[in-house]
Amino acid sequence: RVLRAVGNLQISRTLSALAAQLRGAARGSSAEADVERTAAADVAFRSLGLRVRPWAGELESRAASHDECAAILREARANYWRCRHATGGDELRAALARAAAEVDAPADAVRRLCSVALRSCRAEVNLFAAFFGAEDCGAGGPSAEAASELETFCYPLRRAVRSVILGQWAVPTLCDVVHVLQAEALGGGAEGGGAAGTPLERVLRGLLADAHERLVFRAQAFIAEEIAGFNHARAPPTEPGGKLAEGRDGWHPTVRATLACIAQLHSCLPGAVFE
Repeated sequence: RVLRAVGNLQISRTLSALAAQLRGAARGSSAEADVERTAAADVAFRSLGLRVRPWAGELESRAASHDECAAILREARANYWRCRHATGGDELRAALARAAAEVDAPADAVRRLCSVALRSCRAEVNLFAAFFGAEDCGAGGPSAEAASELETFCYPLRRAVRSVILGQWAVPTLCDVVHVLQAEALGGGAEGGGAAGTPLERVLRGLLADAHERLVFRAQAFIAEEIAGFNHARAPPTEPGGKLAEGRDGWHPTVRATLACIAQLHSCLPGAVFE
């Protein structure tokens, strides 16, 4: 009972009080004010981590042989993640909104959004380690609990990128988005992101699947409208991207448009799509 009271007072209550204080602060009227607010919140949490860490360390040292300490530690971690989802989640959503507003090209927007999310996820891993040590988010990857919480923390990225994907109609633009997710975000960012990369990779793979689905849908629409629906009496069909697929060198316009479409899709979609 005494241990639970100490754990509640020294860890859970102080976390909840700080989260309530930060959430009660008014969001700034400009991007610069929001950045300053986020930095101040990070400093406040890290300062609290220095005070909480000795208590959390004591619980961790006793958890393996003391069921009550293990239960208190689980409650403290669960409360920590509730507080971080409430405060850090708001900060990440604001950062993503600012990033999306800074660029116009969809592929550049996706690139910027993924970069912001990876930096935030890395910062979250370091902050968790300041409270509860690095064991749960070590070099071997996060524990199942930490990975699940970090994946939830990255959900704002899913919403932000999906809105970009679903707003695209042109096949070439969607191909560019797929290349960014596949070769840059997954191939270079998440896979080399350490403990932060593992949960983010799950979110990115879901987004890549969304981009593939949207690309297939728009390619099918292009084929139905410009190739299957080709009429010799009207203008030649357009290639993906709007360029007229006029017959040159003996190529029929629909053949040229089909080859142009397949050439763009080939490196963006799984081979099973073409079977």
